[in-house]
Amino acid sequence: MTLNEHFKDKGHLEFLSSTELENARYDKNSGNLRLTVVVDKLLSPSDELELKQLFAQKLHISADSISLVQMMRQMRKFEPSKMQDYVRELKHRLHELGMRTCEYAVNDITFVPPSMLVVEALSDIDLKMLERHNADKIIKTWFFENFGVDHTVEMRVNDKTLAQIISEHRELRDKEVQSAIVKRTASRTAQPEKAKGEKGAISYDSPIYGKSFSGDVLTMDELEPGPGLVIIEGEVFSCDSRLTKTGKTIFTFEFTDRTNSMVAKLFLNENQVDDVVGNVKVGTALRARGEYIYDSYSKENVFNVKAMYLVPKKERVDTSEEKRVELHAHTIMSAYDGMIEPKDLVKRAMAWGHKSIAITDHGVLQANPDAFATAGKDPNFKVIFGCEGYLVDDVEGLIKGHSGLISEAEIVAFDIETTGLERTKESIIEIGAVKMKNGQIIDRFDTFVDPEKFIPYEITKLTGITNEMVSGQPTADVAISRFKEFIGDSVLVAHNAQFDMGFIRCTATRCGIKISNRSIDTLLLARALITDSKKHDLATVASYFKIDQTSHHRADDDAYVCGQIFENLLNIMCKDGVETFEDLNRYFAKNFENRLPNYHIVILALNKDGMFNLNKIVSEAHLNHYFKRPRIPRSLLDENRGNLIIGSACDAGELYELVLNNAKEEVIAKAASYYDYLEIQPLGNTQHLVDDGSVRDVTDLMNINRKIVSVAKSLGKPFVATGDVHFMEPEDDIFRGIIMSAKGFEDADNQAPLYFRTTDEMLEEFSYLGAEDCRKAVIEYPNQIADMAEKYKLMPDHLVAPDLPGAKEEIINSSWERAHEIYGENIPPLIEARINKELNSIISNGYQVLYLTARKLVLKSNEDGYLVGSRGSVGASYVAYLTGITEVNALEAHYLCDKCKHVDFDVPPHACAFDLGDRECPHCHIPMSKHGLDMPFEVFLGFKGDKVPDIDLNFSGEYQNRIHRYTEQLFGKENVFKAGTIAMIQDKTAYGIVKKYLEQHNKTVSSAEMNRLTKGCTGIKRTTGQHPAGMVVVPVDRSIYEFTALQHPADDTESVVTTTHYDFHFIHDTLVKLDLLGHDGPTLLKMLGDLSGVIINDIPAADKPTMSLFYSDEALDLKYGELFMPIGTLGIPEYNTPFLRQILLKVQPKTFDELISINGLSHGEGIWIGNGLDLVESGTVPFTDVVAYREQIMFKLIGWGLDPKMSFDVMESVRKGKGLKDEWVQAMHEKNVPQW
Repeated sequence: MTLNEHFKDKGHLEFLSSTELENARYDKNSGNLRLTVVVDKLLSPSDELELKQLFAQKLHISADSISLVQMMRQMRKFEPSKMQDYVRELKHRLHELGMRTCEYAVNDITFVPPSMLVVEALSDIDLKMLERHNADKIIKTWFFENFGVDHTVEMRVNDKTLAQIISEHRELRDKEVQSAIVKRTASRTAQPEKAKGEKGAISYDSPIYGKSFSGDVLTMDELEPGPGLVIIEGEVFSCDSRLTKTGKTIFTFEFTDRTNSMVAKLFLNENQVDDVVGNVKVGTALRARGEYIYDSYSKENVFNVKAMYLVPKKERVDTSEEKRVELHAHTIMSAYDGMIEPKDLVKRAMAWGHKSIAITDHGVLQANPDAFATAGKDPNFKVIFGCEGYLVDDVEGLIKGHSGLISEAEIVAFDIETTGLERTKESIIEIGAVKMKNGQIIDRFDTFVDPEKFIPYEITKLTGITNEMVSGQPTADVAISRFKEFIGDSVLVAHNAQFDMGFIRCTATRCGIKISNRSIDTLLLARALITDSKKHDLATVASYFKIDQTSHHRADDDAYVCGQIFENLLNIMCKDGVETFEDLNRYFAKNFENRLPNYHIVILALNKDGMFNLNKIVSEAHLNHYFKRPRIPRSLLDENRGNLIIGSACDAGELYELVLNNAKEEVIAKAASYYDYLEIQPLGNTQHLVDDGSVRDVTDLMNINRKIVSVAKSLGKPFVATGDVHFMEPEDDIFRGIIMSAKGFEDADNQAPLYFRTTDEMLEEFSYLGAEDCRKAVIEYPNQIADMAEKYKLMPDHLVAPDLPGAKEEIINSSWERAHEIYGENIPPLIEARINKELNSIISNGYQVLYLTARKLVLKSNEDGYLVGSRGSVGASYVAYLTGITEVNALEAHYLCDKCKHVDFDVPPHACAFDLGDRECPHCHIPMSKHGLDMPFEVFLGFKGDKVPDIDLNFSGEYQNRIHRYTEQLFGKENVFKAGTIAMIQDKTAYGIVKKYLEQHNKTVSSAEMNRLTKGCTGIKRTTGQHPAGMVVVPVDRSIYEFTALQHPADDTESVVTTTHYDFHFIHDTLVKLDLLGHDGPTLLKMLGDLSGVIINDIPAADKPTMSLFYSDEALDLKYGELFMPIGTLGIPEYNTPFLRQILLKVQPKTFDELISINGLSHGEGIWIGNGLDLVESGTVPFTDVVAYREQIMFKLIGWGLDPKMSFDVMESVRKGKGLKDEWVQAMHEKNVPQW
């Protein structure tokens, strides 16, 4: 896309129609922006200045901070008359290469026919500088690459005086600048008046607050506090309203334009509330006019809104007729790395009209459930489930491309000395090497290298190498060239090869030399083979093998020592049969897999069978091959590759590394053939390779991608362009930078542009491939791969329960046996109907195994002397009570004569049996027992009996492990797993991370910006864990890989616990989950019973002295003050928190029903404080009428006349935090349900 599409109102600037933006790179440290543009011909200085001004105005930055690099669209014809233009472009090139001294040293270049270029320097010093940096070779190469001419280059000093040259240069530049200003002024005069809606003269007719206004919009970071009206625009990310005593509403909201954020405040009259509060929500975009001044109440600068409009939200859209498919995207489940919620990623792809998207988090599949749920039943959209794994080559992982006997191969051990540790800033000062064959030295290489800079004192002190020793020695290009000739095709050996090879390759790249030799790291070998030493540096390992060292930290001697170390290590491995390079690879993979390097790889599951294999691979990686990350051996992938498709991934992939390091063609082809498709990514994703010196410039990055495309074509494989998406919008990189900074990444602020790109953005990014290949990479091949994948369900729609023989019969028989035991031969019809209803739902839906399992677990605990308490909605099942699973009787409250079995249901509606008064049997004239807490069965299994039941049981904490082991005995240990959990970064943690980041960067931001940054860093995966009670059971004839992968909690390789990979909530309705919690209550009750001799079950639930403890301590017979509070619940764990004691003191509960309500109101945030407490204190309702728990929602709505099924749906929706549907609200209004 040419720039005239970006600057449509600048059509008079002809050069825009032939100029394309190739790349933009922003340096956060310096604040400089480098733009690379593709042009048909070089821009004149005036056009270049004009273009900088256009970008400066659009981006609200200074034009001085923008540098422009021009790239020719195609090879040009060399025209000597345009030499001045060529000189300017060449200087840009030198600047891009970091050769700024050479950029300034080149004054002019003159063409001397037929084939000579004379480079004129300003002085002898500048000439020497050009010579030392081999500028003649760089200039010669540049002219050849751009024009195809092979001219001789001669460099000399300019005959003109320095003053003359500077004067001429200034005069020329002043003329060009003045010309640009005149042109720009004339163009502005000729422009038509801007239409409404355009920035600069904006006017809207319907403000939602205040009077109409128009004017220029400022960015938030431009605002300075003080009087005066200004206009700003932004998106709301939080809002709040508060009614004052005067009747006005204070409405505050935080909004951002992503340059900054601020708090806005309005004081609204009653007639203004609906227009403002009703329209301004989270996500609303608006334009506001007001004053940015200090607010004494909030103690910070606040934007006082005087008028405000709603404006369209600025969102990128995919307008391409043909859509791309993103095959490499990360979510918040990529721990401390991905920033997008799975549902948001899927929604964006769907909104853009894409037909599919692949989820490829790092080593995990945990985003799949959310992505699957979001895609829903839309037949036109498909989520491709996958992951970006860490491939370990356990076949040829240590040394690639070499075979045969090691003794017959030439091995070159080498070492280097440098001026420092950073390869992009420091230089090599010595290279030493020994060439060996069959353990014997057959040749040596040693040279000093002139670093063309001073050697630091510390380096001289360490190495003994002085500036005098390197002066006049070969420069880096000569030394590297000679070293390349010496090593030939030999295998290289170095101690800490990552450092030495990194320096060698980086220096070679700067000099235009390619070194593609493979290397072996003796440090890695020593760490693996020498296990009785904690240190493995060169000197320590040399001492271990008794190798003499004459001059440590001198390259020639260290190279010899390194060679001897390699031979000794090889001798150790030879005892285990290692003779060939193939043996070496196999030996290392078998014994020291964790020491092998890993490469990124993308794995996509094409169908349900593929998902099974992927679950298995991920499980094996986490359980048996985890080392810092879940690693996937190539052999494991090969064994389970069916119905999977494999991509070569990013620059951390095996293929990209081989191409980057100039590996042999046959090695590259062999590696590429392993993959089903080859991946290329935007140049910004790999800009770090330019920054660290691995490649010279962006052109090299283009050539790597071109090479991958070429390899794909030669092998007949698709090549796909992916974004390696980590965040949604370009400006969201700040959040990832903060998170990565918290993890210690030094380059966290230098974020790659890993945002979700549109089709046109990707087409523009890869335009350098040519139209045909670009379209294939961006559109055609990704869509072909997406079409290969099926749309399938992650989980069955029904419960997959294990089998326990005789479960149906035992549940039915035990229920009726217990019912007859309680009520005699003639069970009351109401109770009989309830039992039949429940048994029918339980059996027809296959839940009898769950009931029998719970029954067996409770009976086992009781047999061992420990009570079991039920928790949650299982108390709503009367069959659960009859089978001994729960002590809660769900029937309607009633009286029962234990002698004649007379039943009396004449009690107040929804009464609690424990609160009923005493009543005699009319027949036997003895006190009747009281039963029933009035809990509808629908709460447990739904109105149709199809809600998956959740039986939660509280066991003694000291008995919990025993009951877990007993569960494994029932179903087989291989079929029982702990329920997994996923821990995310919570808001308080995120706040701390952001605060530390700002402190480290010496930044102070507004509270609104602090909140925005905190929100952006909240909810990202931190680690995994295990549910304290959850046990997941898989049927014996099914595999866990049909449903989920497995892992250790928190990736702890020492843990004996295996958990489900998915969070247990997702598999809740598919696999049986037993919630077997350890609790203090049963333990305390057992101990008290053992100590006192009192049988716990003999104590009445409504024992009056016990009940009095919740409002008085008199029953304890203590003097006032000894408990420091007037209630006696200090010994009851559930009521011994400061929060619960406050509620008890406020409510003074006298009934069991009130205790139940207190339990409901005390669980959850904002249930008591800000809700129940306010209703009671304001006198709106008495405490007994407050809706305290979910069952009361349904009871009260039914009591007000709402349909029972609707009442149940409202209850469930509120319980799940989903809110209310409009039709429910309307129905409640119709039935006069109170507003509170």
